[in-house]
Amino acid sequence: MTMGDEAAAFAANGIPVFPCAPGAKHPLTEHGFEEATIDLDQVKAWWRTWPTANLAMPTGAPLWDVLDVDVKNGESGYPALRRLKQAGLLEGWSHAVRTPGGGLHLYFAGTAEGNHALYRHKIDYRGAGGYVLLPPSIVDTARGARRYDTIEVRDPDRVRSFDWAAARDLLQPAAPPPPPTPIHAHVSADRRMPYLVDHVRNAPEGNRNNALFWAANRALDNGSTDLGPLVAAAVEAGLDYRAAAATAASAQRSRSGSPSRASPRAQPAASVSI
Repeated sequence: MTMGDEAAAFAANGIPVFPCAPGAKHPLTEHGFEEATIDLDQVKAWWRTWPTANLAMPTGAPLWDVLDVDVKNGESGYPALRRLKQAGLLEGWSHAVRTPGGGLHLYFAGTAEGNHALYRHKIDYRGAGGYVLLPPSIVDTARGARRYDTIEVRDPDRVRSFDWAAARDLLQPAAPPPPPTPIHAHVSADRRMPYLVDHVRNAPEGNRNNALFWAANRALDNGSTDLGPLVAAAVEAGLDYRAAAATAASAQRSRSGSPSRASPRAQPAASVSI
């Protein structure tokens, strides 16, 4: 069968196709996979124009999503594939296709999931908005021209969707958040000041003056000589400017050993973590 015959056979079986460049993967039509069709007249016209064009189909619902295992530049996605299999995440594929580079396409039930890649693991995922070449398309590789070959087809009643989120979390789990800075840890004034400003700005009514006095003392602990940002944050939170300035001055006097008038208790709110 010619490539045109193969394309027509796919279309006749309800699988929309479109042409890609001979020996390559890029579309020959202006809008690529968006022009994929089962219209036999259109399909035959394309392959009359480009008789050796490769054939491709869009991925995603209502067709298939495709898990793409790459082998390139001395790196392989097969170790990651084995981990997915051991975790039970490969159940439900319908077709296994060997790719020209020695990799693998596994076809799963199509979904609305988009396209993804785990480059470090050589695993790609083609869903809504993507496409793949179909057998027997041929691609030029470093080892010469190689074709896509279907190597196994399974019972369609067993076909399931692929859980990309679970696969991603298994292969590339999110890094744990950094530990919080201890509340009494000594850090530079420049680094600490934004946290202290937020503490004052978000203090609830009735605790704003205490929050300002505590934050001013912590800023002084860290070597800050300018309490202006804390005063401004207190005013933004609702304190009177004169009262806020007096509280900041009180904190400064307490550090210099001068007597302080009505110094608030330097006690942070229990919910604050800096």
